[in-house]
Amino acid sequence: MSKGSNVDELLEKMVIQRIKGKHFNQLLKLIESAFAKEIGFIGFDRRRLGRAAWFYRLFEFVIPVFDAVHVGFPTILVATSNDVLIGEMHAVPHGKGIWSLDSSAVDSMFRGHGVYGRLMNEAVSYISRRGGRKIVTSLWTNNIAPVKVTAQYGFRTYEEDTLLFLKLNEKTAFKESLDDSIREAKSGDKAKAYEICKSVYKKKMDASEVAQKGFFGSFSSRLLNRILGTRSRLWVLEDNGAVGYASVLFTNPQEAGSIDYFAVVPLDDSRELETRLLNHILEFFSKNNIEKVVASLDKERRQTIEVFQQAGFRPVASVYEMIKDLAE
Repeated sequence: MSKGSNVDELLEKMVIQRIKGKHFNQLLKLIESAFAKEIGFIGFDRRRLGRAAWFYRLFEFVIPVFDAVHVGFPTILVATSNDVLIGEMHAVPHGKGIWSLDSSAVDSMFRGHGVYGRLMNEAVSYISRRGGRKIVTSLWTNNIAPVKVTAQYGFRTYEEDTLLFLKLNEKTAFKESLDDSIREAKSGDKAKAYEICKSVYKKKMDASEVAQKGFFGSFSSRLLNRILGTRSRLWVLEDNGAVGYASVLFTNPQEAGSIDYFAVVPLDDSRELETRLLNHILEFFSKNNIEKVVASLDKERRQTIEVFQQAGFRPVASVYEMIKDLAE
């Protein structure tokens, strides 16, 4: 759009609707512009968005039918005017009436005109109409305007996380080693792994009401990750019984990875156990040519953050984890 475009006129004609196939090229450009810093850390978002665009184009006429019968598929709401994409907000169902808002972006030309607030209002209404009970979202603490708007819509912060980033290269490559105390998790580990993570990630798991039954992810979430080209690994750490659990996501072809859960039962030697578990994860990433790794940890987990920093991670951002109860 040229600088001479009439912003006020476009805003007056703006409507919010479900995304259509014709919007995806603009959406990808908007995301790459609005989240340039995040994509620099989490490089696989570009590929995931490309695959998501393909999926939506392929099933564009079927998804509204699924939505009408409350089948849980993610929805991208977009603000448009004369086929110009102004902003977007991504709503994702997680079962039991729990939804998350995973991303939102407004074109820089239209910021400061209430577009984010209108997207938020429509997203909350959309989720409520579909039986949503609770919405969770994450915002970087320096995104001042979205933080204020989110608070105005009744979201409260339940946790502040530190986002940690590591770039692996030849100097940080690991030699393959064997640690018999760490093995891939099996279905029989679900109960113990859930207990370990529940004790460490209590606020986050309570907010999203993560139950043991769905702890390893639902079939639909695993299918969606496969469609988006995302793979996972889950490990259990044993020391006179299971005392640690970790899960990671990474892309294929492998470029970037994230550590989703990293939990060790508080013990006298938990620092040493955390170091071993993290070293195992980094060995795996290095062996699979992962270039970038991110992890988000509650800032109150000071010891664990120190372990990550000793391994070469550096803090790059602070993140608010927020929640809204629609019944209020």
